[in-house]
Formats: sequence, structure tokens, C-alpha cells
Amino acid sequence: MSPLRKARLRRGLSIYDLAEAVGMSAASISRVERRVQSTSPTTAAKLAALLDLSLAQILLPDANEESATSDGEGGTGRSGVAP
Repeated sequence: MSPLRKARLRRGLSIYDLAEAVGMSAASISRVERRVQSTSPTTAAKLAALLDLSLAQILLPDANEESATSDGEGGTGRSGVAP
């Protein structure tokens, strides 16, 4: 889950609420959350300020999103037992 979506949900905002607050469509917010669309630096700054995120969390893909869920310890997700 993207940092943008996590922050939006933590604040109890719907996609429609967030879209209205920053002047975007709900569909665009959804695409930005799913990282299939980027947004302008100005809109990213609005999102970051509203949701208390950094610009990097809005604009850059987070390579650690998947690896953070592997085993919770930054490892490979293996049990440590050799095959």
C-alpha cells in the first residue's frame, strides 16, 4: 500500500474528500495512490502538507513497499533452514 493511501486512511479521508481538498478528481487520486499516474509538484506539495508526508513519499516509487512485508525483519522471508 502506498504511503499516500496509508496516510489518507489514517486520517479517515475518502478519495473524494482528498480530491476536493487538493483540487483533483477522485480518479486521479486513485491513480496516484496506485502509482500509475504522477502528479505535479504543486499538487504533490498540497498532498504532502495535508497528509503530513514528504514530497518523496508522494512523487517517488517506494522500492521498500514489497520488501517491508517479506518477513518483518528486512530479510529474505526464508526460515533460515538450508534447502
